[in-house]
Amino acid sequence: MAVVLFVASVISSSSLAVAAPSSRPASGLALAGTNRQANIFKILVVLENKVDGHTLPEKAREKIFTLGDAQIRLIASLCDRIVGAGDTAGANIAFLLVTALIIFS
Repeated sequence: MAVVLFVASVISSSSLAVAAPSSRPASGLALAGTNRQANIFKILVVLENKVDGHTLPEKAREKIFTLGDAQIRLIASLCDRIVGAGDTAGANIAFLLVTALIIFS
């Protein structure tokens, strides 16, 4: 229950940052699309590595592409922690949060 509340608070606090008006120029929007694609690729690579050689279900792939930019950035930053932490408790918790964010979003 505490994990769900934590995830909900992270999502709600990250959505507040998205609600702020953007002062990026139009060329920044194209860069944001590139960053989104890179983040999605990073997420897919980490998930495929964590499922030990099994192919990632197509439904999970489709779900990732439907997530918003803020959610993609949050999940990608958690994936950075998973890669950087190796096989530790922190990496396992980050993976749990990634899967919860994908499932419940």
